[in-house]
Amino acid sequence: MPHPLVQQSLGAILSLVPSSLFYLSARPFTAGRSIERAVAWAQSMQDRRFGTTLGLAGEDVRDTAQIARAAILYQLLFETTASLDVSADVAVKLSHFGVFYRRGRSIACDSLVQEYGIAKLQKLALTAHAYRIRLWIDAESLMSRELTWKIV
Repeated sequence: MPHPLVQQSLGAILSLVPSSLFYLSARPFTAGRSIERAVAWAQSMQDRRFGTTLGLAGEDVRDTAQIARAAILYQLLFETTASLDVSADVAVKLSHFGVFYRRGRSIACDSLVQEYGIAKLQKLALTAHAYRIRLWIDAESLMSRELTWKIV
């Protein structure tokens, strides 16, 4: 794992990169820049008998407004996938919901932000289950296992 100063420097540099350049470099791994395009891509993969896992870009969410926005986007992803009868798994990152780990310790801007994020993730897990969508919680750290079990 890189030194924290290196990670911080890379984060600062990447934040200066225009999103269009970032999108070009990530394009082979990106299903689309909108939920509709991503679900259409998943449909084309399903038609070819490939399975897919969809997720939303964005991490380092640090306040309840950003968490609420992420939850709404995931809800729309579930609804769009289900309404078009597309079979796709969905992956979420804990850091997309205000939960971060550094050196094996859970950190958050505020414990209330983290609790809010966990509550939103729990609700999303129930919603995914209702839509028969397999929800993956990315293991960003081995230390997140206990929290992942708390969510599910």
